[in-house]
Amino acid sequence: MSNKKTKIYVVTHKKYDNIAENDVYTPLFVGAKDKESYGYLRDDTGDNISEKNQYYSELTGLYWMWKNSDADIVGLNHYRRLLVNGFLGTGDLLKKEQIERDLEENAVIVSKRKKEIESVYDNFLLYVSKEDFLISCELFEEFYPEYKETFYKVLYGNDLFSYSIFVAYKDWFDSYCSWLFPYLFELEKKIYESNNLEQKRVIGYIAEILLDVYIKHNEFKAKEYYLRLLEAKSNVLGNLINDSYTLSYIYYYTFLNKKI
Repeated sequence: MSNKKTKIYVVTHKKYDNIAENDVYTPLFVGAKDKESYGYLRDDTGDNISEKNQYYSELTGLYWMWKNSDADIVGLNHYRRLLVNGFLGTGDLLKKEQIERDLEENAVIVSKRKKEIESVYDNFLLYVSKEDFLISCELFEEFYPEYKETFYKVLYGNDLFSYSIFVAYKDWFDSYCSWLFPYLFELEKKIYESNNLEQKRVIGYIAEILLDVYIKHNEFKAKEYYLRLLEAKSNVLGNLINDSYTLSYIYYYTFLNKKI
């Protein structure tokens, strides 16, 4: 067995009985600053941005992992969204040996692309104001003009690696975070100046898009796995909706009663 240290951090903002915990999987309490302890590892230790959690969501955990984890292979899962090796969310959590084999041939392990009828842009605007969207785009073009074409291809496409869930060697992980966070910190300032961050989740949403942009632009080979959706009424149906334009159509326009 390899002596590489592999650590998948399962980020959570609350006590949760179903969190996986073993030598590979470790719960990480995000937004932990000034809150009671649940006995989990906390994101308010070491070099951290825990106090930004209301704006950054799971990204305060991502930042903590970047600055504090000593693992050779690092990953982020959510307390209710975990990568598994079976079809449509069945099967087991990814094991150390499997992760290492995948990373011999791939730069990164991610969740299956989430496919939608509407574009990434249209879905983005369900949660974020157009003003904040424009600020995000303009700033990104300033920061990374060489990524502009890929950015808009992802934005106006219909699929995405969602939830900032991924696993990679620490050097790849570090390079990505070094690219991501300077932009996010500046975006936070710009949006705060504009509207006092009234829509708190804009930072988290734009980061989901940027993981896809980073992988596509640099042509990194990615291994995809389905998610186990622990709080979904139907794990299989939830993954089918994410994996099928037809079922997405039914979901959006029938169950949500959205008008065409």
